Amino acid sequence: MNIRFEYLYRDAESYKIWGDVVFLNPQGLSVDYLNRSVGQILTIPPYFVAQLAKVPDLRSFPLDSNRDHSWHEVFAFLDTQEPDNDPLGREIDRFIGLLQKASCT
Repeated sequence: MNIRFEYLYRDAESYKIWGDVVFLNPQGLSVDYLNRSVGQILTIPPYFVAQLAKVPDLRSFPLDSNRDHSWHEVFAFLDTQEPDNDPLGREIDRFIGLLQKASCT
């Protein structure tokens, strides 16, 4: 079963833009394990920089540099039968490693 990573961008006026990426999961990592792992490596709320995690940046352009920021927020990890759609073909464990490097802590 693959893993769907759901995330969002909340702009300066608190409007939300949603996105998701489906990753391969050949190790069979559980959703509970992934949520615990992310809870340990990211702040609460779990913010990260999409560009550093190599997932699509959900911000609307042009940006207002006085109000907008680069932080995206982890929403959920879900089991899915959907095929993977990560343009880099990554497995979920590799993505978690990048997510740690993309943390806003």
